[in-house]
Amino acid sequence: MKKVEIPPLVAMILMGFVARNFAGDLSAAYPSKIASWVRNCVGAILMVRGGMAISFKGKGLLLLMIILVP
Repeated sequence: MKKVEIPPLVAMILMGFVARNFAGDLSAAYPSKIASWVRNCVGAILMVRGGMAISFKGKGLLLLMIILVP
């Protein structure tokens, strides 16, 4: 297992998938408004961490094309 390295963002997404699908109904104890707020916060944290891991150096034209071309 020491030779297999998983990026932290991928590990967080996988653990969220496992917790949601195999840990039972964990969201039944929370009201839907609170559960929705927590999901949105966690999604925002994952997006920010994923964005911080991207290297933009030398990819200016590619990023411009991704932003401007739908």
